[in-house]
Amino acid sequence: MERRQYSDNDRATALTALDANGGNLRKTSREIGVPISTLKEWRDGRVNADVAEIRTHKKDDLANKFEQIANAYTDRLLDPDVIKLARPGEASTVAGTAIDKMRLLRGLPTEIVAVLPDVVSALQKLGKDPLAIFNDIIRRAELHQ
Repeated sequence: MERRQYSDNDRATALTALDANGGNLRKTSREIGVPISTLKEWRDGRVNADVAEIRTHKKDDLANKFEQIANAYTDRLLDPDVIKLARPGEASTVAGTAIDKMRLLRGLPTEIVAVLPDVVSALQKLGKDPLAIFNDIIRRAELHQ
């Protein structure tokens, strides 16, 4: 079996996909067809110096595209026809996903990542079981679908 040769652009693209997937090697490997071991090497810095600069540009470009998607779907949520159909859930999901990916690519935390540790800590200080509370919230949401 012949070993695949990757360009610096290929490496930067793969690392950008890894960033967009929150560092999930398995998911990124499946999506782009690059072995996990190869992704690990690149993630750990075993790439040419040019890859970092290319990666930065690719991350910025991809973050901007996700922002455009988020804005388009957010605007769609305000469309009176969408509101009348009462089916903005799909648009909300797309907008939320795009916002999360944009924030990840820009090195910003997603809201749940930023606040969840404080919520868990506060619940524990009150003597509550955070997992039980989250499961109850999920169960209630499922009942109201």
